Amino acid sequence: MGKLHFHLWARTMCLAGLWCGDLASIALWFWTDGTVFPQGGLSGSRFAIYFYVMTAIFFPLFWPLEFLGRIRIIVQNYWANGVIMVALGIFPFLALPGVLTGFCFVISGVFFIIAAVRGEPSETLESLAGNGGGPRPE
Repeated sequence: MGKLHFHLWARTMCLAGLWCGDLASIALWFWTDGTVFPQGGLSGSRFAIYFYVMTAIFFPLFWPLEFLGRIRIIVQNYWANGVIMVALGIFPFLALPGVLTGFCFVISGVFFIIAAVRGEPSETLESLAGNGGGPRPE
């Protein structure tokens, strides 16, 4: 029986959150009348742009793309990933279509923190470039 790798689940939850955020941004961009918050302020299009920027930044880092290789070493610090994902998961809770994205980001952050507490080994540069970022063989 294999060992549970929380950092892999955290990456999967982050990708699920990005997917949900992109679907929510379609709803926010096209089906709102320009206001997401009754008090004014942030419009639906600006809220959608937040989701698109998040996808543009995090999708290449967490998806196993071989051509990124050494750039993906950025996501090997599980403590930093956990704090960043929890912090970025707060903003989507402000609009109803973004709630599922917020849950996915917060759960991803918690999983990254659990991986850091458990001391899970990060992937080597060779495994990041070679096998798509899977766990190292033990």
